[in-house]
Amino acid sequence: MDGFSTRHDQATAGAADLIGREPEIQRLRRFVGRIAEGAGEALLLAGDPGVGKTSLLDQAAALAAGSGIRLLRATGSQFEADISYAALHQLLLPCLGEAPRLSPLLAGALNVALGLGEGAPPAQLLVASAVLALLQSAADQQPLLLVVDDLPWLDRASALVLGMVARRLTGLPVGLVAACRTGEPSFFDLGGLPVVYVNPLSEEAATELLTSRYPVMTPRVRRRPENRSPHPRPAGDDPARAAAAAGRGPGEPAGPAGTPRLPRHPGHHRRRDAARDAAPQPPAADRLRLPRPGAAPAGRRTVTSGRPGRYGRPTPRPGDRRRPGRREPAGC
Repeated sequence: MDGFSTRHDQATAGAADLIGREPEIQRLRRFVGRIAEGAGEALLLAGDPGVGKTSLLDQAAALAAGSGIRLLRATGSQFEADISYAALHQLLLPCLGEAPRLSPLLAGALNVALGLGEGAPPAQLLVASAVLALLQSAADQQPLLLVVDDLPWLDRASALVLGMVARRLTGLPVGLVAACRTGEPSFFDLGGLPVVYVNPLSEEAATELLTSRYPVMTPRVRRRPENRSPHPRPAGDDPARAAAAAGRGPGEPAGPAGTPRLPRHPGHHRRRDAARDAAPQPPAADRLRLPRPGAAPAGRRTVTSGRPGRYGRPTPRPGDRRRPGRREPAGC
């Protein structure tokens, strides 16, 4: 046990790289220590996307490697989610050399499931038994740690078999640590397995992390909430931020979809008004014939006197009670 402790202390020297994860790292240390003692079990890391589950899996792998434990890793893939036993093939590929030591029944079932032999598709219980026998055979020489990331993306067959295997590791020098998103459905059965919930970093840990990764970042920028959260709030969720990102004022309407908007200069409105006032104006008579926004379409006329009034607008006829600019059908 003294030799294991020495290797274990050396492996944990790099744990300081994970800031604010001391409780999770201590849990992983105890987990790896029990595997080395022959008391295998399964452990699940659950949390929101981007919270740091994969980094903790890497930490568990480093602890196991420093403790003389053999690693078998697999990661769920969206593009392999429809291929039966694809994740199991990725996980067991390094130790398939132990398959000839299994019984013909178990070896044949495992070969067919992994696409290494021909025959009828084996039952999942038979495949799970073959996987357990293979892991036990490989662990006779060296303890094993199975590291599985992105459980929701595992294919259905692999997820069901690994869920059965995870609940049958007691008494074996084999451990399984996996990561999944909180509340996301998966074919991997989590029932009865210990779960460590990975929470977001505290304010102090987030500040320390940003300072260590980006030492040139000013305190003002470091205090922004979007720089502390693993999932910044999209600009579209905040009208003010969306308008600022598009180069508009808070009350300005948005332009057409996909139209890039450049940030406006502070004197934009002043220059625009000055240019409008300096532009030559047509005579009043011509101004009356210019189309205005919302003008009556062809075939309709507006009841006015034709004389320009204030701001060049036509004035109503004397005694006409109808509103100026009211549209009437042609011929009325």
